[in-house]
Amino acid sequence: MTAAELQAMTARLFVDRAFREWFRHAPRDAARGYLLSAEETDMISAVDDERLAVYADSLRERRRQAIATAYPLSRMVAGDDFERYADRYCDLNPGLPERERVLGFGNYLRECLEAEVRLPCFARDLAIYERHLVDLRGLTAARFPTDTGVSSGTMLSLSTVDSWGAAGRLDGSLSTVADLDADRDEARPWLSSRPRLASWARVAVFDYDIPEIVADLERTGVPPAASPTPTGVVMRRVGERTTPEIFRIEVRVAAMLLRCTGEPTVAALAEQCRLDPERLAALLASLATMQVIACW
Repeated sequence: MTAAELQAMTARLFVDRAFREWFRHAPRDAARGYLLSAEETDMISAVDDERLAVYADSLRERRRQAIATAYPLSRMVAGDDFERYADRYCDLNPGLPERERVLGFGNYLRECLEAEVRLPCFARDLAIYERHLVDLRGLTAARFPTDTGVSSGTMLSLSTVDSWGAAGRLDGSLSTVADLDADRDEARPWLSSRPRLASWARVAVFDYDIPEIVADLERTGVPPAASPTPTGVVMRRVGERTTPEIFRIEVRVAAMLLRCTGEPTVAALAEQCRLDPERLAALLASLATMQVIACW
């Protein structure tokens, strides 16, 4: 028996409840996938079942608590159903590393809520929102962007960008809307630029106004009544703060940002999103200034 085989076997016994039950009733069958002799398998099976179960349950509870801590608003809205989903998820994914496990639960919860009719209709959107926050909070980088002077909660839209451009708020390769006009008859090499969403930013399109729902939940602790209100959201890490900044954004702009993978050019994005190329370039330059877009 190698140390690696022993560690793999005992680790699975600790975290995988179904495997633990199988091993308890048929240890040699359960251990068949490991390079253990019959005597070695019998030695492991001699470990006190109750002590093993207590230790395994403590590990399981720590994992459930990590999930609950990461998704507090979803837990508030889903109640006992949240605990049930967390239990099922831990059963299905016993061996994942912690960050991968907590992130994966957000996807699992979203899928479970697709057909859930007993919970508030915005619960699925809320799960997606909290998963993005978990993702951003867990990022590590040598340097996150600094404050760009745009307040969290600002509504970003094409009309907003137009006003910024007229005021000379844009910088980068395109500094103002006037510069765009001056370049209109030139080769306009920026049309071949391939914008990419920054690694410290996330974008989502929700069926409900999730920022407003989150504010209500944090203020009252009670799930609010909500009507469908399609809402685009940008989330961004800034400086040393672990709580991301949140910006509402026009749905069509959010849909465009979701296409910014570093592959489509500005010209292709303009065609796909049915936007004027110059106006789209001004929007992207502004978002680059905010450090939402990279490789501009």
